[in-house]
Formats: sequence, structure tokens, C-alpha cells
Amino acid sequence: MKVGKGRTAVTLDIKRLSEGMIVSVTGGKSHIGVVVMAADGEIQVWKREEHEEEEIAINVTKAFAAKTTEPILCYCGIHIEEAKPEEIEQITKNAETAAKRYTSKMKVTPKEEKK
Repeated sequence: MKVGKGRTAVTLDIKRLSEGMIVSVTGGKSHIGVVVMAADGEIQVWKREEHEEEEIAINVTKAFAAKTTEPILCYCGIHIEEAKPEEIEQITKNAETAAKRYTSKMKVTPKEEKK
């Protein structure tokens, strides 16, 4: 799913697994800058040096984790040369819009009680 135009466009791709899903958030020169995993009620973040996609990756992961108890692995890599503050703001909004559009179609998976 692509949201936005030009330099601030963001693409959200989903790969569903037997248990869990992989969420990819990319734009501009795509790469892996940040990886976030939500599982068992916890969120873990791995960030490469000099990469600033952490906020986007965490927010997208939280949007998916709010809809399912399955593990979510999100990787994010968005790079545009000499990005202006307003472009970064638009990229962030586009990523959040893409996540909302996708998750709005998901059914909420109830949390199972641990025995």
C-alpha cells in the first residue's frame, strides 16, 4: 500500500505468517534502518546508527499490535536526500495513515488468558 506522492511517499507491505506478520515501511531509498518487534506484551527496538525512523517504526508496530496478539516484526527504512522538516513530518503522517488504513480492516484478535 502506497500513501503520499513524490519524495514523501511511503510504502507499507505486509507478509502474513502462520503466526505473526512482517510489516515493511519504506520510502525513498529503501533499506533497513530500524527493526521493531512486538510480542508477548513487549516491544523491542533495534536501531542502526544514524537512522531516525525509530518513531515511525514504533508507531506502526503499536498500531498493528493493538489489533492482534500475534507477534509483529516491523522494519523501517526511509531515506530521501536533504529532507526538510516538513517532508519528514509528511513522511511520518503518510506512514501512520498507511498503518491506520490497513489495521482498520483487521479484526481484533482477543487476548487469551494465560493458564
